[in-house]
Amino acid sequence: VFLFFFFRPFAKYMLVCKSAEERQGMSKEELDAEKTKDKEVEKFCKSGWHCAAYVVLWVWGLKIMQESEWSILNAKSVDPCWVGYPHSGEEKVALKPFYFSQIAWYGHTFIESAMVDRGRGDF
Repeated sequence: VFLFFFFRPFAKYMLVCKSAEERQGMSKEELDAEKTKDKEVEKFCKSGWHCAAYVVLWVWGLKIMQESEWSILNAKSVDPCWVGYPHSGEEKVALKPFYFSQIAWYGHTFIESAMVDRGRGDF
């Protein structure tokens, strides 16, 4: 939904893509250029989706770090990270869904990259 209503219109606006009505009556070269723009729109949407997911996961991890008393963000030193290690179960409750989300996201991107993405000619 986010991809369809936000990233795709934004990509078309940024790449100045023409609508189907505007494409009628165009020459073959112009149509090929528009097809290339369509591929660029899809790449833009995928990159935008990945960027949004990374930002959400990064902010979530930063929030967990900020709320933890042993965090380097609160202590300004690495030493409290090891005092009383392993830490209480309270942090584990917050970290478990975060770790599962990270693993799921990286697993998804690995499968997507290995099976869905087309090869590029610039490698």
